[in-house]
Amino acid sequence: MLRRCSMAATYITLNRCYSTSSTTFFQRLKNFVGIPTYKYNRMKHGVIASQLYYNMIDSVDFDPLFKVSSAPDTFQSWTQFTQLHIWMMMARLRAEDDDGDRVMKGVVTSMWDDIDKRMKFLKISMADKRDFNVANQRMFHGLLVNFDEGLMDNDMVLAAAIWRNFFKADAKANCENVEAFVEYIRKQMLSLDQSSEETIFTTAKMHWIKPQDCEVFRRRLNQISQDCNSL
Repeated sequence: MLRRCSMAATYITLNRCYSTSSTTFFQRLKNFVGIPTYKYNRMKHGVIASQLYYNMIDSVDFDPLFKVSSAPDTFQSWTQFTQLHIWMMMARLRAEDDDGDRVMKGVVTSMWDDIDKRMKFLKISMADKRDFNVANQRMFHGLLVNFDEGLMDNDMVLAAAIWRNFFKADAKANCENVEAFVEYIRKQMLSLDQSSEETIFTTAKMHWIKPQDCEVFRRRLNQISQDCNSL
């Protein structure tokens, strides 16, 4: 099942990125000299990016991610899982040419702005905030590289990226928990690919699924719940 999801996600992403729809001479000229060509009003891109980000924050259920990965329910863990979903949004937006590129950058900016606001609310000191930002920017860039490779390759490569980033490369990590994340990411990417270009750029919405919608994730959550009840 995961192999089919992997192949489908890769096909859809490649198909979107490398489609050869007809363009006018002036559009081709703009592309040749590097001038961005926008299909949608670029003045609204910033608003669309911000709304896409906050819609994601409101739509994603983070609690199951904490439970299955055994990550502590902390600001650092929340930031890391947020970056994972930002990467998924970026992968989807890269298929939308110049509009997607501009909105993608705005989504990343919205993420860092939100993180900064949350740190102010938590009254984190300037020194700790600076260290946190430096560490998380490095972590984010590493995550982008690792997960891009995993998305375009097979489930083993994606599982390795998940294991390193969310299970701290722990040799004792439960393999089924890692598999649950592989299934979740593959199905989440398929769901995002089903969000049409028009929906994204006019309503600022993408279709996010819940971890519980994934069979392996749901099974692991039930097992974890049973284990807790038996204690």
